[in-house]
Amino acid sequence: MQNDLLAALPGQLAILDQSVLIVSNPNGSNARIVDGGGFTAALQPVWSHDGQKLAWSSYNEDEILINELGIATDAKSETPFGSTLPLYLQWNSSDDLLAYLRPSPFSNELEVGTIVPGESPKAVGEAAPFYFSFAPDDDSILGHINSEQWVTWSDGPNVDLGPTDGSFSAPAWLDQNHVVAHLDGALTVVDLRDGSKVVVADVAGPTEFVVSPSGDLIAFLAGPPDLLSVQFDDTQSLSTLRIVEVDTGHELLVTDSQVGAFEWSPDGSKLAWLEYAEGPAVGLARWHYWAGAEVAVSPAYRPSDLMAEQYLPFFAQYAQSHSAWAANGEAFAFAGAIGTDDGVWVQVMDPTVAPVLIGFGSMVIWSPDGEVTPGRSPA
Repeated sequence: MQNDLLAALPGQLAILDQSVLIVSNPNGSNARIVDGGGFTAALQPVWSHDGQKLAWSSYNEDEILINELGIATDAKSETPFGSTLPLYLQWNSSDDLLAYLRPSPFSNELEVGTIVPGESPKAVGEAAPFYFSFAPDDDSILGHINSEQWVTWSDGPNVDLGPTDGSFSAPAWLDQNHVVAHLDGALTVVDLRDGSKVVVADVAGPTEFVVSPSGDLIAFLAGPPDLLSVQFDDTQSLSTLRIVEVDTGHELLVTDSQVGAFEWSPDGSKLAWLEYAEGPAVGLARWHYWAGAEVAVSPAYRPSDLMAEQYLPFFAQYAQSHSAWAANGEAFAFAGAIGTDDGVWVQVMDPTVAPVLIGFGSMVIWSPDGEVTPGRSPA
């Protein structure tokens, strides 16, 4: 029964088992190693928007490469990448250009740049910390230089969008003309055409936010309601997960528990969030799934070291290019240990069905294959 449910899910999984990259069906069948093992290590896989290409980086004792695999054809390309490993990769909207983030070969900062498979990397800027986002319709890049400024780069002049601070990490696009950031204690939408600003939600202190696929909702972290007007210091935790409707400013409290990551389903109908346990279960966490009300909860599990170290601290950045959701929003994949069983799990959106262990792995992302009609959660 469970395997039948998983076999009917769209797309494929890209799984990192330590440094070995595997592609499989959602039920674990047809698993194949595409890179890694021996003297080669694979890392940072990312699916193209159409789900037909998988890119990742790899290294051995001789070189660092950016790899691209055509899923339908098995055609593979390898592009030399210089002397430092990428920390993050993101496809542009047409899936023919990758943006990267890596330690600069020439300084102690981070380098943001672009790479066309088969060509040399092209640096765009340097800073530290650095976060970025590709535009939805062209190759413009929105960047956030922590504690300094946020900017856009394109084929035309660079646009300095003004000073900001370290109260958030990754900026985001609502659509081709509007971007969102946390400025002056508020989630703020900026119109790139005239520079006008609209406050969407007041959020004192640090925050993280993820825009829904349709751009009309923003999930964000904030303090509890009675502390929203209080300035937080760096030691205070973000205590509530909320959703705001961009057009109206209407807010909805999702949970007031400690949240470590969250992401929208590709169709925008559901939100997953990771909630940490307290007391004797410290170190364990549960994924919760919400669509106007809670629709499922995973068992308590221990996230894999790779997820805990590489993904969870930077989830707002990864949420723009990586998804653990099936394209239709009917299942979610995660990596870690439930009891003594360790590997990749797939949870269907049915509270009566337990997650299924489909195989070994320490990180998993789902391809965006499948017919997806953009929707929205009932905020």
